[in-house]
Amino acid sequence: MDQTTVTVTVISILSAKGCAVLGLWLRLRWRTQHELARQRCISEAVGALAAGVQLELDTQSPDGHRVRVRAVGARRRGAA
Repeated sequence: MDQTTVTVTVISILSAKGCAVLGLWLRLRWRTQHELARQRCISEAVGALAAGVQLELDTQSPDGHRVRVRAVGARRRGAA
């Protein structure tokens, strides 16, 4: 094998590994952002429950995922 073949082979292997790591990092970052959004939504719902608001849930699943949360009977601020 000559020097050019070795160089091209090493660069190809390293760039493939680099792309794989970059892809995994991007996927982890995307997943983390979505998990934080879910946690934020749940924390807001719990806060609304603590304030005396009733929540209406609309679920769906066998992997069509869908959860809708709606505040019902919200109290107005300053009302007795």
